[in-house]
Amino acid sequence: MYYYAIDGDDIGRRLESLVLSEDTAAVRAFSRVVEAAIGRIREHLLAHGCSIILCAGDSILAEAPCILPPSATPTSLDGLSFSIGAGRSPGEALLALKRAKGLGRGRLEWLQRS
Repeated sequence: MYYYAIDGDDIGRRLESLVLSEDTAAVRAFSRVVEAAIGRIREHLLAHGCSIILCAGDSILAEAPCILPPSATPTSLDGLSFSIGAGRSPGEALLALKRAKGLGRGRLEWLQRS
């Protein structure tokens, strides 16, 4: 099995900025954009035979029976970018996600331990 950890880039920072500006209409609109993008990524994953372990906020943890094609794990949707970590365990996927975010965001990184 393979695992994919996906997380939105700078979504929390953008949300905080909107909340601090007291613009509830913009917060609602941004929330809808994030929700739609995560929903689309979730559907891509399901269409490629993945099972979803977690899908909440701007994050997904999925289990895949095989290495996924790039189209199953988009890094950019609806003006948002997503970092993706992949590995042979949930822990490896999380560490790879941290690496993807650290190396510039909006990218897929694999972690494979020997």
